[in-house]
Amino acid sequence: MLATARDSLPDNVDLQDLIADDPYTFTAVSANEIERTYAFVPLTAGNAYALGTWNTDAALLQGEAGYWRTIILAALMWLGSVLVIFLIMQLLVIRGIKRLRTQVRSFRDTRTIPAGEIVAKGELYDLEVDIVAMAETIVRDEAELEDAVHEKNVLLKEVHHRVKNNLQLINSIINMILRGAKSPETRTVVKRLQDRVMALASVHRTIYQAQSMDRVDASEIVREIVNQGVAIGLPRGSDVDIRCNLSPVSLYPDQAMPLSLLVSEAITNALKYVGGDNAFIAVDLSTTSTDDEDGTSRHTATLRIANTVGDTVDDDEGTGLGSQLLRAFTHQLDGEAVTSNHSGLYSFSTTFNISAFNPEESDFVEKRAEED
Repeated sequence: MLATARDSLPDNVDLQDLIADDPYTFTAVSANEIERTYAFVPLTAGNAYALGTWNTDAALLQGEAGYWRTIILAALMWLGSVLVIFLIMQLLVIRGIKRLRTQVRSFRDTRTIPAGEIVAKGELYDLEVDIVAMAETIVRDEAELEDAVHEKNVLLKEVHHRVKNNLQLINSIINMILRGAKSPETRTVVKRLQDRVMALASVHRTIYQAQSMDRVDASEIVREIVNQGVAIGLPRGSDVDIRCNLSPVSLYPDQAMPLSLLVSEAITNALKYVGGDNAFIAVDLSTTSTDDEDGTSRHTATLRIANTVGDTVDDDEGTGLGSQLLRAFTHQLDGEAVTSNHSGLYSFSTTFNISAFNPEESDFVEKRAEED
């Protein structure tokens, strides 16, 4: 068929010379030495053209061919032009667009920069060049951001590590003071101060060891403080049963700090007054989720520390520093302290909202706690 088409082309005529902006017709001798009529039609300027031909003495062109033969010829030319345009669109446009779509999806899923020679033409070529350049820029910017985040995390971990070491140094100094203290009252006050310092050190240690720097698991901090207080506050061989039921609670450091100090004070009070038959100390940490009227989810955490008592404990309000600190730390958590003492069981509990990080609000709460 290709050889037949070549025989039908004008003889000794370069096809480039036929290119024109407007359609036209002409008569020439074909390569097989037959006089033929040709029709030239530009389909897409600069890209595709249609060249139709037929015998000059074809019956279809004669007067007796009739009206319908002329219509059929026009229709066949139109169908041929549509077919050519379709093929051109497939080769020059649609295939290029599909290639671009594949490259964009591959970059989205794998962050792989499109590789290989660019085969598109015209505006699609420019578009593919821009997409490759954009992909390279995105990959480079993401790498720089990852480096910056990693550097920030390393610096923050180093800060928490140094704070933890400084608090342990303070703890060592307190130990020296504790060993030299003669008065039992002095030893008690210094010991309570040491517990508070170690509670803060536990928070910084947990943040330093955590995978994520923005939140910490409060259950790990509570467990460490309880174990630390029990190891120091109970004599060896004690038959006091320690019960911990701690659910994972993810908190920002701004809430983890007052919570750790609150647990330290509460567990110290529990160790101070625990007694009675089948003595025990129970520490519970749990979370609940509720939906407000506007559909917003609200997450709350509840801390409860209970212990059996052998002797009468202070009243609910209390007058000592420990009770004041319990109220202050509960206030910082924006919670409410609830205490009960009946049937030989004393308990302290508080429920607070698990909040997002808000420095201004946090500072405001701390300022209110200091004023109170």
